[in-house]
Amino acid sequence: MKHAMNQANRQAADQASPERPRLQALDAFRGLTIAAMILVNNPGNWSYVYPPLRHAKWHGCTPTDLIFPFFLFIVGVAMAYALPRHLDAGRPGRSFWWRVLRRSAVLIALGLLLNAVMPIAQAIKASEAAPLTTIRLPGVLQRIGLVYLLACVVAVYLKPRLQIIVSAVILIGVPLLMLAYRPGEPFDAESNLARTIDRLLLPDAMLYSGSATEPEGLLGTLPALVTTLIGYWVGGAVRARARMDVRFVLRFGALGIAVAALGWVAGFVVPLNKTLWSSSYVLFTAGWACVGLAGCLAWCDLARLPGRLTLALIGRHAITVFVGSGLMARALLLLPSPMPGVAAKPWLFIQTLELGLAGTDASLLLAVVVVLVWSGIALAMDRLGLVFKV
Repeated sequence: MKHAMNQANRQAADQASPERPRLQALDAFRGLTIAAMILVNNPGNWSYVYPPLRHAKWHGCTPTDLIFPFFLFIVGVAMAYALPRHLDAGRPGRSFWWRVLRRSAVLIALGLLLNAVMPIAQAIKASEAAPLTTIRLPGVLQRIGLVYLLACVVAVYLKPRLQIIVSAVILIGVPLLMLAYRPGEPFDAESNLARTIDRLLLPDAMLYSGSATEPEGLLGTLPALVTTLIGYWVGGAVRARARMDVRFVLRFGALGIAVAALGWVAGFVVPLNKTLWSSSYVLFTAGWACVGLAGCLAWCDLARLPGRLTLALIGRHAITVFVGSGLMARALLLLPSPMPGVAAKPWLFIQTLELGLAGTDASLLLAVVVVLVWSGIALAMDRLGLVFKV
């Protein structure tokens, strides 16, 4: 009897929430974001980088600072297309949560793998054992995996109104906690609450060494969750449309600009800050993510301009390109070159300079080449039917 009821519920869910075709605009948006990530992560030389391709030193937001929140926003939009078939028949069962936990765990494991490559390689070169305490624990994929898990819990167990309330509490509550901890300078790079929490729980050697505050720390994961939930709500609105039209896309883009403007204004109270994932940064970047998705909807669903299929294919292989490009970047720092004592990456930069280019132009050219290489790999994988999912 119970089996029959479960089967009936599944059939009802399939009828109530039919499988929607893959949103090509979302794949294109993901492809653009992946391409931008590769571009900013692979300069020929970090000393020669154009300012828009760098992160803000502390407060502020450059175009590069939009990339990570775009990823989390995209995760939320994708959830809006994947979850309904599980939710319409009631709360999902063990198989659903097993898939969610597995996907979250794989993302975290891949992030730890990327963090472990250099310490292990350096230890092998020195003929020493690599101490686990020197491997950085937080990271981009780790945050994506954790936020995805939390977002699924919120989406499944809380009604939309409660989701909004929880998000508002986070966006207001986290800055207030930081203010209560450090009334004079709550957002100072050396003494903020997020930094204190991370260093209470983890040794310095397991945190990012490039800044005083860990960019993917624990406290910042809460407002990062809100970024994903905003994507989930936006995805629900897009999914509800039977067909795209110009009016909807224009209103959608205008809403994104309004939210970005709200975040910019809020930045005068709580500064825009990627490392802290501040509340103003959540609104500002989510607004621009809406604009980006609206642009891809216009590109792919309305105008159907050339290049959309290529970007969509790159977006479908996002995790492969993300991890593969990260491993390649590390390999180029480890592999030898024809020049004695010089690794492959600096050697390539030297060769590019010999073309007569300025340092920043040579550095950018090598980054563009890496983007093209991984775009070609993604397209070749699609032709061969190779898709690696988590």
